[in-house]
Amino acid sequence: MRTTSTDKLKQRIERLEREIKLSKVISQQETELKCQCFSFLVHKNLYDEWRQWCKSEEAKRTLKFLLSKV
Repeated sequence: MRTTSTDKLKQRIERLEREIKLSKVISQQETELKCQCFSFLVHKNLYDEWRQWCKSEEAKRTLKFLLSKV
């Protein structure tokens, strides 16, 4: 059976739709995780300390290190 250009296009569209759905799920999970982390920091009265740490050189070095490993 021969695959036509229309069939190939349909397959590509279906694949892209699956990728979009997966991206939405991942984005939602990331948002939920960020909200949970923020809630934890606020609940433990650590938000101000965390915010100050984010501005520090140590945080910048840590981020640079982590990004170099990706």
